[in-house]
Amino acid sequence: MDSVTIVSEPFDAPKALAQMQHGDCCGAQASFLGRVREENNGEKVLGIEYECYVPMAGEEAHRILQEAKGLWPIHRAHIYHRIGKVLTGETSLFVGVMSPHRGESFQALQYIVEEIKKRLPIWKKEIPLAHRRMGSVLSF
Repeated sequence: MDSVTIVSEPFDAPKALAQMQHGDCCGAQASFLGRVREENNGEKVLGIEYECYVPMAGEEAHRILQEAKGLWPIHRAHIYHRIGKVLTGETSLFVGVMSPHRGESFQALQYIVEEIKKRLPIWKKEIPLAHRRMGSVLSF
């Protein structure tokens, strides 16, 4: 069964990957972990704050999975997306796909990740490292 999970607390990426381990019909499993990087446009980043309209994001994510299943023979697909404050180095997105063959898994995975970035009502605001030094109220 496919799933879409939008959470405000850290999720266990290895556990998410383990959920994908069902399906003897599949010879391929591809996954993507998106992490908050420490730098953006030459500026050090403390983290990212993600805002989201959860009901719409969930519906749109399910549509993306159904579209991908219409294009490739996907057995199972999962999306986890963090919202709220996510520190540098933490995982903000996990996408996993299982299919009979690797090429299909890779293509479907890339499609899903790209469509998430384009279509989900999730907005991000990068928090510069300078905020920590200035004693800003933006504490993590």
